[in-house]
Amino acid sequence: MTDHKNPPPPDESSARSKRPWTILGRLAHAVREQNWFAVVLEVFIVVLGVVIGFQITAWGNERDLRDREAVQLEALREDFIANREQLKRTLSGQESTVGRQRELLRVMHGHSPRPDSDSLLAPLVFSAVTFHRFEPVLGAYEAMLSAGDLRLIRDPELRSNLAHFAEMAETGWEDEEQITMLRVRLIDFLGEHGDILSIVYTSWREGTNLPVSSMTMDFDALLASHEFASLAVNMAFGEAQMLNYYRRMEEHLDAILAGLGVEPEDGDPEEDQ
Repeated sequence: MTDHKNPPPPDESSARSKRPWTILGRLAHAVREQNWFAVVLEVFIVVLGVVIGFQITAWGNERDLRDREAVQLEALREDFIANREQLKRTLSGQESTVGRQRELLRVMHGHSPRPDSDSLLAPLVFSAVTFHRFEPVLGAYEAMLSAGDLRLIRDPELRSNLAHFAEMAETGWEDEEQITMLRVRLIDFLGEHGDILSIVYTSWREGTNLPVSSMTMDFDALLASHEFASLAVNMAFGEAQMLNYYRRMEEHLDAILAGLGVEPEDGDPEEDQ
């Protein structure tokens, strides 16, 4: 017979199965029992879980930003290494042109003897219209600027150098336009005094079936012309300014490459004498 006065003790496994296993359930149970240590522990676990979750998300976002930054920096490296090679060629050609223009001015003002033959004088005369232009590659930078991705670059000095280089490129383009208009005037003037193409590009008629030009250039009269002297001086001044501008750009370009972790090349550019 079953003793109704003394019922059997409750099954411990059954009691445990009825305990709340959710965080909120355990927290409510601890409050009801005024188990403040358990309350604090449960709250701490909840807060810790939230903090860890936010931190993991932040780590993931930061890693994504750094991956994007690495891609952008590599694109910038490729562009500015190409800029370095192009600017090196431009500087070399520009230094040669400016040197010839200065020699021409010395001849015109009697500070250097006139070359014995027109074949030697012609390169000096036509150096006045020779030009070497630098067209910077800014595709990666402009794409970052349009997308608002410059913020990905953590180095503030690199961001500043990139912005300054792009600004200088825009200013240089405007200066080049002014020099181009001056060059057109000079070419027109020379064209009135001889066959420029036959003198500058001696083989340009080959394969064209055009007759050999009978036009010659009177270099003595040309050198004595005040108009030519004015044009040549302005041209020489403008090209010397462009040479200095390219050298300043080279300094900023080197700073950008250093910020991008690109090793400098051996040798320094020649100093302007």
